[in-house]
Amino acid sequence: MQSIGSLEIEGLALMAKSAVGSRLWNSKIRPRILRRDQNTCYYCGQFADTVDHIIPRRLGGNDADDSLVVS
Repeated sequence: MQSIGSLEIEGLALMAKSAVGSRLWNSKIRPRILRRDQNTCYYCGQFADTVDHIIPRRLGGNDADDSLVVS
């Protein structure tokens, strides 16, 4: 790992990967889950327009369709 001032090269690579994943999430995954669940919140049954991980990614959750719900 190389440093440039306070920035680490490895960290920049992770940020770039995250940005690509974010575009995929917004253009492909999120609309598919909203359509599947008909914009109905998994928790309360009301209209919703956000998508949530059942198991948070930080705890090992993933972006598979069965791991995501409208919330």
